[in-house]
Amino acid sequence: MPDIEVRVKSLGENAKEFQKDLLSALKETPVSETRLEELSEKIGSIWPESDLKNIELLEESAYLKVIEARLGRNFNPIESGQSLQNAIEIYDRVINLCSDRIIEEGIKELSPEEDELQRRIHLLLVKAQKSKSNTELLKIKLNQIVNTVLKEDISREELSSLFELTTDYNLKMTYIVADAFGGKTYRKFSRVMREIDELFEEYDVWQKQE
Repeated sequence: MPDIEVRVKSLGENAKEFQKDLLSALKETPVSETRLEELSEKIGSIWPESDLKNIELLEESAYLKVIEARLGRNFNPIESGQSLQNAIEIYDRVINLCSDRIIEEGIKELSPEEDELQRRIHLLLVKAQKSKSNTELLKIKLNQIVNTVLKEDISREELSSLFELTTDYNLKMTYIVADAFGGKTYRKFSRVMREIDELFEEYDVWQKQE
């Protein structure tokens, strides 16, 4: 909540400052081209910052979807897979938004503020691209769990019902698979689950390093 209040306060201060400049300019008759250019540059240096904050928040929401998938991976891989798909789609949106805001080198001379903004956009773009790639790998591994069980002549509808039992009775999928199938299927399933756990741990380490 404090972070939101700080952002709102900052936006309000920027708006008030720009309003003063605009009123001052309007007193000039006519308004000079130089003055208009100054106002235009000010808009470019203030409001894209707010725009970038929104994109950063969007990227954070994608990571929350990954966390949601991690929390549910042992109970319902189908729902976790959907959470990862949602994260991938959000990362795609972040990548597109960042790409649209990147100014090609040499097109214009950037002010120090614009240069810093471009640096942050580039960093966010690289982060979103890497996060999307890692999330796609997680989704592939989760799908392997589903496919492993489906090979045992069980329909996807029956599998969904099986996963619902894990939620209703708070049982991990490994227990359900061991009881329902056992043997070779259980060993495959356990191996993939270990790989998924390791991937999530690697993902967490990577996120902390960014």
